[in-house]
Amino acid sequence: MAETGALSGRALDLAVARQVFGFAVEESVTTGPLEPDAVYRLADGQCVRVPAYSSSLTASTQLANHLARLGWKYREERRSKWDAPVPVRVVMRHADGRTVEAVGAQYEALARAAVKAVTP
Repeated sequence: MAETGALSGRALDLAVARQVFGFAVEESVTTGPLEPDAVYRLADGQCVRVPAYSSSLTASTQLANHLARLGWKYREERRSKWDAPVPVRVVMRHADGRTVEAVGAQYEALARAAVKAVTP
């Protein structure tokens, strides 16, 4: 697997799904110029597309809520306005005192930090 700081796009989304949520992810085969995609199965066998944790507000919020249930709190540090396309630094602290940091685009930084948080 690539270094966590180098992960981006769907590769980062899949790492979050596998490592943070513990989903058994199945990569799907696509034809044409589309990026390969992936799904995980619900208890009833239904396939669900892996969310875009690194680029979607909704999926990033789901990730933040999941991390909170695992005992993690985070803060974002920016050097510019909220909507400016500058790197964001996320610092996460666990209830037991562990800390992890990651840098990236708006939602990407949280996804990277989440993967770091669960990687031994």
